[in-house]
Amino acid sequence: MPVVPCFDPTTGASGGPSGGGGGGGGVLYNVPFDGPIDLTDGTWTLYDPDSLIQSVSFAAGWHTVVWNALGAGSPNYNWSAGTTHRAPRWYKPAEIDGTRLTSDDITQAIFYIQTDNVNRGDFDNGIVHGICADPTSTTASTIAACGLYANAITIDTNTALGVLTVNASATIAVGTSDRCLTTAQYGGAHCGSACFTVVNNAGQRVQNGSRNGNVVLPAAADLYWMVGLGTLGSVPIALNDESQRFKTFRTAVKTDLAGVL
Repeated sequence: MPVVPCFDPTTGASGGPSGGGGGGGGVLYNVPFDGPIDLTDGTWTLYDPDSLIQSVSFAAGWHTVVWNALGAGSPNYNWSAGTTHRAPRWYKPAEIDGTRLTSDDITQAIFYIQTDNVNRGDFDNGIVHGICADPTSTTASTIAACGLYANAITIDTNTALGVLTVNASATIAVGTSDRCLTTAQYGGAHCGSACFTVVNNAGQRVQNGSRNGNVVLPAAADLYWMVGLGTLGSVPIALNDESQRFKTFRTAVKTDLAGVL
């Protein structure tokens, strides 16, 4: 009868060595999130073609963003419409364990947001938390963003949560919804698709949905994490207005597809 060690020699955990899931690598159960993400930590670059961001601050996981004036409003600042995106966004290289992701990789990028339904902003606004191919473009199909999308209408009491694929979204506003988990399957030379689950504060599903993308990506292009803010529709922004406060988290997995092809 074989003798099984009482402790895993690699981790010290009780119960002996892990089974490895049939040849898998690291532990893939209860994978932790990175975050809360801090846009002020020096690793993020702001691209703001029309200088709309006056300031961003970070405290206890929450971002507070103060805006400069946008007089007439324009659909160009709405992430969920049109072919031109001039809305501000923060970006950084998309990496997993220090390895840069490219458009050739098929990656499961997992995004989480919690929105502040009290501090909802002074204008109808939207938040993108995702992955993209070119964060410094103003052409929606070149940016090719895919991920989580949230939007708040100031006269409502909840936040619509869901997914963004390039320049269109699928969102649901339910009760006092303020938390969402979105997974984007991105890469393989395509922006892929995304699915979402709106959850309550116990992590239970409230609603869910999905949306497919429709943009082919350039080969071997470096990818980026992106957090973008904008308006919902063509609404003006007054000087010193705030958008909705939020906190964000992220994790990602790239499987060894080459090993099974």
